[in-house]
Amino acid sequence: MSIKMMNSPGSNFINPNSMNARTSIYESPQARHKKLREMLDRTSTLQNATVGSLNILEEAVGEVDVIHNDIDDKIINQDQIVLDSEVMKVSAQVIRGAARSLDEETNSYNAVEFTENLLRYARNLSDETLEAPNWELLGRQIAPMIMPCGSASTLLHCMELMEAGVHQKRSKIVNRRRDALLPAKKPEKIVAIANDDNPVDKSVDKIAHLIRKYYKRNNEPLNFFKLIVNPHDFGKTVENMLHVSFLVNDGRMALSVVFFISGGDGDLFIQPVAKNVFEEQQTSGNAKRIANIPSLTLKTWKLLIDVLEITEPMIDFE
Repeated sequence: MSIKMMNSPGSNFINPNSMNARTSIYESPQARHKKLREMLDRTSTLQNATVGSLNILEEAVGEVDVIHNDIDDKIINQDQIVLDSEVMKVSAQVIRGAARSLDEETNSYNAVEFTENLLRYARNLSDETLEAPNWELLGRQIAPMIMPCGSASTLLHCMELMEAGVHQKRSKIVNRRRDALLPAKKPEKIVAIANDDNPVDKSVDKIAHLIRKYYKRNNEPLNFFKLIVNPHDFGKTVENMLHVSFLVNDGRMALSVVFFISGGDGDLFIQPVAKNVFEEQQTSGNAKRIANIPSLTLKTWKLLIDVLEITEPMIDFE
């Protein structure tokens, strides 16, 4: 076999002293150029991304790879490099079209169309076309493709099956027999212990005593806001209002609205509940556990101090 020598640009020879020197499968660069042109024309005709087009593209890319590996003087033969890049460009376009086609076919599934095709196929399974589909023949074809599920008996062979109701009944009987052997226990007596150390309870009791004392001396209910408003401390005012709400909720005090002018706004008053009425409510259980306390803002608090001319708080036990 003769080895051709490469002496000048555009020559058809290979330098035998080169590290990459090997025998070419093409007789000349013109043959390689012709083969590349053939592959470019072949891939340029691939318009539709079908299975056949992809097979042809795979063959063309394989041929181009062979040519690419065979070219030892590709730096000199620039036209062959251009053809090689054109083939790669067309190949990329075909592959991109195939991916787009695959995505469109995957997302374009039509359940109605699939059902119609399935019915048409099932009607034509027998020798004669039937109006009703032959599901038995279709089942015979599909059955080998379906993986059978494992039997439950193979998983439960070492377990003793028993009804859940019987098991629950047995457990109840055992518990009753066990309870019958135990000594009877009496319920513990709950003794209500008054907490004399609670400062809130002390304050509430003092306020109740103050309201009763005012009602007994003046024989009239006490203005609710005159009772709770502390002109020196807004926080104390809110605290007093909450303490009074405890008395109303317990049924020891009652709130009422008194109208001094017909059609005008009423004033809120508080008075003690009679002892016999309070005891009757506690005995009968008809006590109303509702304490409606109005909202109070800083602006309203200042307005009440001016309107009611409050200079000193009524609730001041310090």
